[in-house]
Amino acid sequence: MDRFISFDGAGIAYQVWGGPSPLPPVVLHHGFVVDATTNFVAPGVVAALVAAGRRVIAPDARGHGASDKPHDPDRYGEAVMARDLAGLLDTLGLDTVDLVGYSMGAVVAAVFASTDDRVRRLVLSGVGAGVVELGGLDTRAMPPQRSPRCCSPRRRRRSRRRRPHRSAGSPMPSVPTGPPWRRRCTRRTGPRSPWTGSPRPRSSSPGRTTPSPPVPRSSPARSPAHGGAW
Repeated sequence: MDRFISFDGAGIAYQVWGGPSPLPPVVLHHGFVVDATTNFVAPGVVAALVAAGRRVIAPDARGHGASDKPHDPDRYGEAVMARDLAGLLDTLGLDTVDLVGYSMGAVVAAVFASTDDRVRRLVLSGVGAGVVELGGLDTRAMPPQRSPRCCSPRRRRRSRRRRPHRSAGSPMPSVPTGPPWRRRCTRRTGPRSPWTGSPRPRSSSPGRTTPSPPVPRSSPARSPAHGGAW
């Protein structure tokens, strides 16, 4: 796997398969979240193209695979990745290519083909017609996200009106916390005796308690049928 430095200093990894061919190389651009190996090597796309005598080139888009992953959101987007694609062709000295894009890569390939005349043939897959008709995301199928109702200004104003009024300096009301069984347990006074389970009596001296004596258990009556013994 090779790398080149793109226009903004990000390192872009790419792979090359096949030898020289009279036909232009095939450049494969993968989709979102995955990389070239997942989209094109594992399903056998690269092997089929190489078997047909084509040279194949597949980059890992920035933020994916073995390429650099900048933390600045402004260094991402289809237009930025299209510039990475142009840098790849410049690095390899390619004048003509057949470009294939899948999903996110299809949008990148469309952006690149609209501004660069080195694309002989363009294949867009895994993307709808909205990428051409609307210039990007098909908002007819996926409308832009709206802000949640809980975050709307009207919702926030109504929640403020429902809050009880408390004057400055007045103490906060004491509200019992914890589950009911825990609140019931706090009503007991003093620790319980380990022998009888009853509360220990308070001692006259502070910090000391007098344990209750153990209560002897009465032995059960012996049965005459067993000779007076169990």
